[in-house]
Amino acid sequence: VWGQTGSVEQFLAPHNIYFVNELSGIVLCQMFVSSPFVVILARHAFERIDPDLDEAARTMGADTLRVFWSIALPLSLRAILAGVALSWMRAFGEFGATVIVAYHPFSFPVYLYQQFGSVGYTPILPMALFAVVLGAIVVIVAAALERVGILRAALTTRGKLPAISRR
Repeated sequence: VWGQTGSVEQFLAPHNIYFVNELSGIVLCQMFVSSPFVVILARHAFERIDPDLDEAARTMGADTLRVFWSIALPLSLRAILAGVALSWMRAFGEFGATVIVAYHPFSFPVYLYQQFGSVGYTPILPMALFAVVLGAIVVIVAAALERVGILRAALTTRGKLPAISRR
């Protein structure tokens, strides 16, 4: 679909919009493989919101947009940010789709693969180690963001912390 002979590329080519061997192709591939992290975590976070909060806000005259911005988004923000962090890390490490759609310019994993094939294992070890450490940091940050949200919710429902009032 997105390749040089694909229907989308054929439609966009007269407008000078290309994806094959372009930075836009890398971004498209990374978004395709990493977006489920944000979608799943955001959906889960929105489902955890107590429906009584929505109903209370509506009885006080808030419309749907106001309820979303004032209640749903602030209560779900930590999970969404955790999803964004995991999604970014997944996009950073995407190899399969980018090597097929946009081999040039190199994304980080494609560059490591190309360097491994030409110079061997030893010279790319520091770069690969950097990617592993960066991935561990992102996972720790994402888990901490989500854990803080769960901890705050648990303590608030037990009466140990006051509920957050946002206006």
